[in-house]
Amino acid sequence: MKRIIIKLGESEVELPSYMVSLPQSFIDIIQESSNESLEKIVSCGIDPQDGNLYIVTSNSYIGIIKSTEKRKPISAFPGWNGEKIYLSFEDLGIQGIDSSLMIKSSINALNRGIVNVSGRYLCDIDLGEEVAHEDANNQTP
Repeated sequence: MKRIIIKLGESEVELPSYMVSLPQSFIDIIQESSNESLEKIVSCGIDPQDGNLYIVTSNSYIGIIKSTEKRKPISAFPGWNGEKIYLSFEDLGIQGIDSSLMIKSSINALNRGIVNVSGRYLCDIDLGEEVAHEDANNQTP
């Protein structure tokens, strides 16, 4: 499976092939001109395995929005300036949604881990807010 690599600040983020990302030059401009408190979505996609929407913001936040049985998006892509994402639905067509609403509605993906061994899925691990926060505070520079 082909991987996508984007640079967010000093970090390189490797994304699965189902993610749609803005060109790196757009991401760089968004990061240079962006207010720290105003996150913008620079990459998003629908995981074909679970149908959930994954988002990546200009501030390196990775979020998950779980789809409902009634209405599952078919595809997703970020707007050129990161202020909206566009979701495609079978019955509604393409709908533009503000990035700030999508970020507020998402679950922090870093609080949820997936254990794979030799490319085989074993289980999900829910780290929870407290454990993830404690781990972040206990890291040494």
